[in-house]
Amino acid sequence: MVHLKHAAVFGSGAFGTSLAVVLAKRTENVSVWHMKQEEADLINEKKENVLFLKGAPLPLAVHFTADVKETVHGAEIILFVVPTQFLRGFLKTNVGIIRDHLREHPETPLLVCSKGIEQSTLLFPGQIVAEFFPGSKISVLAGPSFAIEVATGKVTSVSVASEDIEEARRVMKMMSSPDQMFRCWATTDVVGCEVASAVKNVLAIASGISKGMGQGLNARAALISRGLLEVRDLTHALGGSGEAVFGLAGLGDLLLTCSSELSRNFSVGEKLGSGMSLKEIQKTQKAVAEGVATADSLFRLAKKKKVSLLMCERVYAILYKGEDPFSSFHKVLTGRLVDEGIQPLYPRNKSKL
Repeated sequence: MVHLKHAAVFGSGAFGTSLAVVLAKRTENVSVWHMKQEEADLINEKKENVLFLKGAPLPLAVHFTADVKETVHGAEIILFVVPTQFLRGFLKTNVGIIRDHLREHPETPLLVCSKGIEQSTLLFPGQIVAEFFPGSKISVLAGPSFAIEVATGKVTSVSVASEDIEEARRVMKMMSSPDQMFRCWATTDVVGCEVASAVKNVLAIASGISKGMGQGLNARAALISRGLLEVRDLTHALGGSGEAVFGLAGLGDLLLTCSSELSRNFSVGEKLGSGMSLKEIQKTQKAVAEGVATADSLFRLAKKKKVSLLMCERVYAILYKGEDPFSSFHKVLTGRLVDEGIQPLYPRNKSKL
């Protein structure tokens, strides 16, 4: 059994907190970085992340701090769970401290748990981290994992991806909990995991819109099925093997995120479908719905790679072009009749991301 003395988690939102809880099952000390020390002190006092994950008590091993040096000191694994649109800014500010640690401990794995596509560069989170830490061992985590269920010990299975399968297996063993309530599976399809993690948030908005418009489970099943093919096609266009698409990171996370009101993205979509504007919704939601920003990035990336993502394009039109949800999805439902297309629509591009 893998035993760790210290783990670092950069990102104190719901998901970062839940992963810290998982790590505490095999780690003596888990440091979670939070932007404001006074809020970190409150969380430590309450032994609960009352800001982002109420209802999940924190183990004694978990400690929140605004000190980056304290967070990373002695870390045997480093997790990045900062929202994608803020990840580069965080790294620019703190890269020196983390690099100092890696110079002393070069075998420390970096596990990227953020999801989405950076708007300014169209890069995935793993690519952003790789820019700042060239030569370091980098993996990504993806799969169906609502934070509250992870933190309260419900059975959860996810994928850990690295281009080096042995590295993926090493991180898999570090992250899987001793009680097997949180279990990881290793893969080399890094591209597929990152694409799936981004696209599923946009498709969850589409699924929520469908529900908000009064559509039923038949429509949702069709949306998930057709949406999965969009994940597949973009993965192939970006050079991914596609191994992850029909696994936990792809199909698994898509089923979860598109089917539950626990998903912030689904909730945003449902409100859009019922007639609320995006501005009205954003005023009522404290936590980030990553799919809103991702819809724009995804639209531009798909256009650049000449991949047709019909469902995701409609979400983009609703969010950024002011298109009426009913009219937008009517276009999907009344489009020309075509073959289902079980073969890839786009041949695999062997070039790397």
